[in-house]
Amino acid sequence: MRTRNRNVSHALYIAGFVPFTYQTYVNGAPINAGSGTTGPWSVLYKYSLEHMVDDIGRDKPHGVFHRSQFVEINSTPEPYVSIILTAPYGHEEDTGLERRWLLERQGQLSNHLEWNVTDHLHAPPRWDISPLGFDERVVINDLLEKAKGLKADILLNAIEAHQVVPSIESLADSLPLMKKNWKRIRTVLGKASGGYLAWKFGISPILSDMENIYKFLPKMANDLGKHARAVPIRISKKFLHDFSFDKTSLFDYASNGVAGRERYLQGLIEIAPTTRFVLVVKPNVSYSSPVFTALDYAMRRFATSPASLAWEKVPFSFVVDWLVDVRGVLDKIDSTIGVTPYEIVSFTKSHNYVLNSEMFMRLKDASTNLVIHDKKVASVVYKHYERSLVSQSTSVVWKPRVGKSQVGIAAALLTQALTKLRVLRGPR
Repeated sequence: MRTRNRNVSHALYIAGFVPFTYQTYVNGAPINAGSGTTGPWSVLYKYSLEHMVDDIGRDKPHGVFHRSQFVEINSTPEPYVSIILTAPYGHEEDTGLERRWLLERQGQLSNHLEWNVTDHLHAPPRWDISPLGFDERVVINDLLEKAKGLKADILLNAIEAHQVVPSIESLADSLPLMKKNWKRIRTVLGKASGGYLAWKFGISPILSDMENIYKFLPKMANDLGKHARAVPIRISKKFLHDFSFDKTSLFDYASNGVAGRERYLQGLIEIAPTTRFVLVVKPNVSYSSPVFTALDYAMRRFATSPASLAWEKVPFSFVVDWLVDVRGVLDKIDSTIGVTPYEIVSFTKSHNYVLNSEMFMRLKDASTNLVIHDKKVASVVYKHYERSLVSQSTSVVWKPRVGKSQVGIAAALLTQALTKLRVLRGPR
C-alpha cells in the first residue's frame, strides 16, 4: 500500500504596497473621495490538489483510491466594491485595487467549496450522493451466473419432460368440462391450475430455451473456438447513483434592512456518480482432444451445474428463490466437488464521478438595495475514482420478489391444495 499527495500551483498573484483611490456612494450619489495605500499580499488563484492510495500490484488487479480538485478563482480585474454598513449607508468603489477581489473570492471559496481530498468518505461540499439501494451480493451472483454462459437448460427440461404431457392433457380436458358442467367447477379449477403450473415450469421454459438455442446457433462455432483457446470474457454492469446539489444561497452583511451580500451556487455534472462491477473470467479447458473439448463446451452451454440441478429438483425450491438468493452457496458446492467452469482473472468494483461547483457573489448597496456587483467567485472541479476487489459471495442473500408471476403461481398452488381438501369434495 502506498500513498501519494500532490499540490500543484498553476497561477499565483503577488503584489507589494498598492496605491488606490476610493469613492463613497450614499443613496446612489457620490459623497466622499480619497486615496490610500494597501498591501502587500499574495493569492494563489489557480491550483490543484490530488490524493492517491493504491496497492502495489503489477500484472494483477489491485485497489485504488484517487481524489483531486482543481480550483480556479475569477481573476478578472475590476474596481473593488465594499458595502458601507453604518450610517450613512451606501457602498464604496476602490480603483487600483482590482486584484483585491482575489483575496475576497479566495476567502469565500475556502469557507464553502474547499474539499478535503484525503477524506475517503465524504462527497464534495454541497453534494449528496446516495448509496446503491440493494444488496451488492445479488449483482455479484448475477455476473458470476452470466459468466457460466448457460444458453439453455436442456438437461433439466429432459428430466422434467415426463411431467409436462399429462399436465397439457389435463388442461385440455378441463376446457370442454367447463362448458358442459359448471357444477364441477372444483375439478375444472384443479385441472386449469395444474395446466397453468405446467406452462410456467414446463412448456414456457422449453419454448424459451428453443428460442435461445435458435438465436445462439449462428454464433456457436465462433464461441466454441474462443472456449477451446480459453479466451478471457469480460462482463460488466453499471449503476447510476441518485444525487443532489444544495443550491441554498448564503446571505450576510444585513444592515439597514438590506442583505448586502448573497452567495449563490450551481452544480454541474460532468460524469454522474456511477458504480461499475467488472468481471473477467477465462474458461477452464480440461481436454486437449477437440472432441472432448466440444462435448465439455456443449455441457456448459446446455446443462446446468450439478448443485443447481439438485436444487431445482427440491420440492418448492422456487418458492425459496422468491425470498432469498442461494446461488453463492450452490456455486460453492459445485466448486467443492470440482465443477469450476471458469477461472476468475479479475473481479472489481469501481466508483467514480466528476462534479463542478460554481459560486457567484451578488452585492447590494445598503442604502438603495440596488445590485452593484454580481460576478462569479470561483469554480471547483471535483474528481473521484476508487476501485476495490470483489469477493465471491458464499452466503444466502435476502432478496424478496413479489410480482405478477409469483402471485399467479401462488394462486395456482393454493387452488391445487384446496381442490384436494376433503371438505371441498362434497358428499360421495
